[in-house]
Amino acid sequence: MLDNMRRSGASIFLYLVFGLLIAIFVINMGGSKSGDTGGCGTSANAIVTVDGSRVGKSAYLVAYSNRYIQNFMQFWNFRTSKEREFAAIEILIRRELLAQAAADRGLRVTDDMVMEEIKKGFFFVGGQRIPLGENIFDLHDDGTRTWNINKFKNWYGGLNVSRNAYVDEQARGMQAAMMQELMLASVRVSSEEARDAFVHQKTTVSYDLVSFDPAAYRTAMKLTDADIARYLAAHEDEVKARFKTDERTYKDVKPQLKLRQIFIAKGEDKPVEKPAEKPAGAGSGSGAGSGSAAKPETAEKVGKLETKPETKHQAMPLEAAKAKLEAARTAIAGGKKFTEVVGELSTDEAQRANGGDLGWRPQDSPNLGDKALNDQVKALKVGEMSAIVSTDKGVYLVRVDEIRPVGGAKDLTYDQVKLEIAAELARTAWSKEGAKRAALAALATGNAGKVLGEQFQESMDDKIRRSIEQQRGMGGGMPQDIELGDEPMAWKPGDDAGSSGSAGSASGSGSASGAGSGSGAPTTTPTTPTTPTTPPKPVVPTLEPTKDQLPSFGDFKPSLKKLGPFPRVEQLPGVEKDMIPMLFDELTAGQFGKRVYESNGTYIVLQLTAKGEPSMTEFDKDAPLLLRQLRMNRAQDLIEDWLKTQCVKLRTEEKITVPAELTAPSTDDEKKPVRPYTACMTFR
Repeated sequence: MLDNMRRSGASIFLYLVFGLLIAIFVINMGGSKSGDTGGCGTSANAIVTVDGSRVGKSAYLVAYSNRYIQNFMQFWNFRTSKEREFAAIEILIRRELLAQAAADRGLRVTDDMVMEEIKKGFFFVGGQRIPLGENIFDLHDDGTRTWNINKFKNWYGGLNVSRNAYVDEQARGMQAAMMQELMLASVRVSSEEARDAFVHQKTTVSYDLVSFDPAAYRTAMKLTDADIARYLAAHEDEVKARFKTDERTYKDVKPQLKLRQIFIAKGEDKPVEKPAEKPAGAGSGSGAGSGSAAKPETAEKVGKLETKPETKHQAMPLEAAKAKLEAARTAIAGGKKFTEVVGELSTDEAQRANGGDLGWRPQDSPNLGDKALNDQVKALKVGEMSAIVSTDKGVYLVRVDEIRPVGGAKDLTYDQVKLEIAAELARTAWSKEGAKRAALAALATGNAGKVLGEQFQESMDDKIRRSIEQQRGMGGGMPQDIELGDEPMAWKPGDDAGSSGSAGSASGSGSASGAGSGSGAPTTTPTTPTTPTTPPKPVVPTLEPTKDQLPSFGDFKPSLKKLGPFPRVEQLPGVEKDMIPMLFDELTAGQFGKRVYESNGTYIVLQLTAKGEPSMTEFDKDAPLLLRQLRMNRAQDLIEDWLKTQCVKLRTEEKITVPAELTAPSTDDEKKPVRPYTACMTFR
């Protein structure tokens, strides 16, 4: 019905006739409900009814077709043409609630009053007073402007209504705007409140932050066979539960190979001139003396992640590496342990820790990164080694330790897979535990007097970023990962159209409020609602380390981030929203956060390094503007709360009716489902 009605609105002649019939009907019937002006009709022609006030087609067309409805839609998160219909209905309900309240307080609008406001260039919709500007005025070089009757005709013609219908609708809209402006004028803000708000908004914070990411600890973990066995012994119930959950993946499996690897990375094709380093091929290699897998450290040492320095296993030229692996292959064939040679030669730190274990790989596709190596390994039997394979990355030697399933079996048993399940669970649990213990240790050290900047170093990338930002004068700017939209952060419907700037023009309608029983209006204006009691914050459980003995970790330490200064905004880099009040309101410069915080699985330790207090001279200069902004924000909250209370009450009493087609399930232009309309759905 609404869609057909909009298409029929293209004929201005039909609307002239329709407007004439409506005018005759209203005159003959003496009007409808008290305060029911322009846009009302018989119940058969009504699009919306609000507590007895009938809103007709002309009112709907004005609400639907004006360009400013896009502001409402954006604020209400409406996107589709169907939702545009919802927005028009909500605008009309808002208008009627305000207009009825205005009528109850004796606020009336005459034809002369509405024409005067129209000629001043104002458009009234949904209780908002919007200046039309160039839509109906010609602007001249000397700054003056003149009314353009043709532009005015184009304006109301674009709404698919006649001039008389437009004026009638504007009378009702102006009545609603008068009520809203009366409510706005009732709100007061003291200079002390403005000063507190100024300090609240303008204070800045700078902070140091270290993120302990389990993923980084997983990469640095040196998980040995002994570590896996220890985890299995302590957590076998968890391992069995995982086997039961994943049991289907161990059914009807194709043959698999358990592989170990020695890898020497490719180095420069010239001697490395270091006095303390032996020539390639001499002794037991550049990594000699480092031993095999690192001995597990105590939980206290792991918490600090301070491991003993070890000799780096150096890359070498391909020919030298190949010769070294050939000699090693001969030694292994003669009885030397493969895992021992891994510890002596491999340049992969993680593989040195786990004896070169690559885990289980499909026999038909070992996925070793080189076709020649894959083809060799596919044909190996248990205990056999590949030939030495050279690639652009380095040289490889691979051995097959086991093949499964055994014999004619197609399924894998718990005993066959328990160690690999334990290894995966251990990596997950212990990487998280390692990050947590390191964070707890950093906080404890900080609380003992050692600042974060002494415990951790900034990465070079962060130093460069900070230097660039400081050179560009961005040190006190907005966080770089925050994007603000075009609309004001506290936008209310009509702000973009300039209604917030029309408070002074309300004096025009102010005389109108005096024309009625305006002297009594302030006493009946709704009062500001009381602030609800803030619910207590949930108690966050204290982080405690487990009793597990952790494996050792590689030479790894998280980097420090130096952030700020930033003003109080809804999002700050590296911290969750619930941490922002703590930074601004609870900590003083030099203090650490009260605990280790968790954010998306990462542990965070932070220290407030500086707090910037705003200049009160700036406040004194901007005080009038700040007072006005604060008053407008508070008034908008008052109006929105009042509108929602009134709307929900009437909806509950079934005193609001809308077209049935809007409340039924429907689809948009792309045939996607659209949520059904519910009266008051945009009232917050």
